[in-house]
Amino acid sequence: MKKHGPVYMWCYTVAVAVVFGFALSFVNQLTAAKIKANRQAVMYREIMRALGYVLRDDATSGEVLARFNAAVTAREYARAPGGPALVVWEGREETGVPGEGAAPRGKVIGYAFRVGGVGFWGPIEGVLALEPDLATVRGISFFKDEETPGLGHEINTDWFRDAFKGTKLRNAEGAVGFEFTARGKEPKAPNEVDAITGATETTNSVRAFLARNIEAFLEAARTHGIGTR
Repeated sequence: MKKHGPVYMWCYTVAVAVVFGFALSFVNQLTAAKIKANRQAVMYREIMRALGYVLRDDATSGEVLARFNAAVTAREYARAPGGPALVVWEGREETGVPGEGAAPRGKVIGYAFRVGGVGFWGPIEGVLALEPDLATVRGISFFKDEETPGLGHEINTDWFRDAFKGTKLRNAEGAVGFEFTARGKEPKAPNEVDAITGATETTNSVRAFLARNIEAFLEAARTHGIGTR
């Protein structure tokens, strides 16, 4: 076989590809568990943020997971036949890290569930947390969006998240949902939230899917007695 002939080059290319393929597969196997833990930690951090827990920015994935498991319980509730189960994260007062397999035991401080829909440019996903009364917002976190930086992407900023805290799920007439008003304006209704200037479409999308998501959660809460334990 000629050292620089086509057959040699083909064999060499295949051999290199096989070696690198095995190497990548081996590395993937070694890091798969850590990657999964890191992804879990990102999600758990946002759930805890919405529920009002304070986490250090430099907290490791292990620290986030340990603290989450010590304070939060995930519960699944059936919805319409054929539909996905509703996952509700039940947050409790932190009383220390429980023993292996133990469940959080402190008083319930809130209930969180996923929210999301289609924004102006793509999907938006987040977590909304309610107080135990299931009528007042405890916190919210949007952790995925494709909105415009400086405009719709402002849903990920502290000021926008903070605007929801303490607001009510219903207006004076009892309708579920939020009303968005000019930022800095004194709220006149219990369900008013600061809007994002120049991001009307994103704001309208958030308003619409939050109303749908909240209605679905409240229906499940009535059916399964969420918040009555």
